[in-house]
Amino acid sequence: SSFKYIGSNLRQDRVSSVTLREFLSHPEGFHLGMAPAFFGFYVYFGALAVLNENVLTEAELNQGRVLLPTVSKDNHRQQLDYASSPPLLKSVAGASAGAMAAVLLASGLDPRESAEFASTMTL
Repeated sequence: SSFKYIGSNLRQDRVSSVTLREFLSHPEGFHLGMAPAFFGFYVYFGALAVLNENVLTEAELNQGRVLLPTVSKDNHRQQLDYASSPPLLKSVAGASAGAMAAVLLASGLDPRESAEFASTMTL
């Protein structure tokens, strides 16, 4: 990678040249906070689905690297076991709609499946 961590902060002289892919795929992982947004969970799920499917390269996926801790809805009772390669997402938090998205993500639901769930909600 082209950047280095100092403690939990990126070196200031390299921040502007770090790509989102480099930041999210760094071996130390990342933490995610989601803000309140009126029905923003739809946007969160879409963005998370795209990130989950596109950040890691094919080679990284073949090495067992995982961006988000997801389990297929068909295997929802399967225990998450990432001992050899834990997900790069270390923690997630949110407020309001961000909290709704954070809970579904933290529970291991795939962002695409969460989007399907959210689209069935009625008021």
